[in-house]
Amino acid sequence: MTIRFAKAFGVRADTLMRMQSAFELAQARAHKADLNVQYFNLAAPFGAEQRAI
Repeated sequence: MTIRFAKAFGVRADTLMRMQSAFELAQARAHKADLNVQYFNLAAPFGAEQRAI
């Protein structure tokens, strides 16, 4: 789809992909308080207590 937009609007496809990526990252950051993610420590032994972020 990006190639089609690039051809239609005369913009490079990689530019459009960077713009889309920046937009999605901004949206994720705007809603990061809504995320419930548990910290995963690879160095901790199995069964060790994990901490919430």
